[in-house]
Amino acid sequence: MHGACFEGMQRPTQSDSDATLRLISHALALQRFSIKLTSLALA
Repeated sequence: MHGACFEGMQRPTQSDSDATLRLISHALALQRFSIKLTSLALA
């Protein structure tokens, strides 16, 4: 899951700022989600 996201970020995209922002927000959401899962698992 994370590997595919990382590959997507490394792959050259069109110079479309909207796509870049969407990718960044998606990555941040994934990060927050994994942090939430980790804290739940450690609780």
